[in-house]
Amino acid sequence: MKTNFPGLNLLLIEEKTSALVLGLVEGQMDCALLAMPVVNDHLEGIRLFEEPFMLAVGIHHPLAKRKLLSIEDLKGTTMLLLDEGHCLRDQALMVCQSIGLGEAKNFRATSLETLRHMVAAGNAVTLMPRLAIQTDNPHLRYIPFKQPVPSRVIGLYWRKTSARISLYKAIEEKLFPGNVCPDGS
Repeated sequence: MKTNFPGLNLLLIEEKTSALVLGLVEGQMDCALLAMPVVNDHLEGIRLFEEPFMLAVGIHHPLAKRKLLSIEDLKGTTMLLLDEGHCLRDQALMVCQSIGLGEAKNFRATSLETLRHMVAAGNAVTLMPRLAIQTDNPHLRYIPFKQPVPSRVIGLYWRKTSARISLYKAIEEKLFPGNVCPDGS
């Protein structure tokens, strides 16, 4: 990023989607990377990339020896999810609902790190975005899905009234060339 945009000063903040959207609308931040779609009359965005999910399982889980999974392979498993307000929770619930899979009712994590530890310690599983995969836990395996791969679309959002729209579009063009859906859909 510094090579392509040497004058750009980045401050990276991890937060729930609702807090990021509020920060954008109130002018506390200029832009944010968010899972699409974000519906807000004050914001617009550009699609940057599609991020596949992988299944995180403990090494003793029955699925741990699998090299590749289908969504249907998750039937009968216990899915651990993030707490309310996390967009990843909503995305994982959509995948679960597509096959009639429920979530663990007695557990909700506040972070991906907590999810990792809970999955490694027990018989539950979770969906993990590929960018969040960490291979340093010997008690945890990540298994890819065969087609159709569950995924989410990540976009760059900003206020419609921003004076830096050309910068955001330049970032998209330079760092994510060949994107489709430049209108954010």
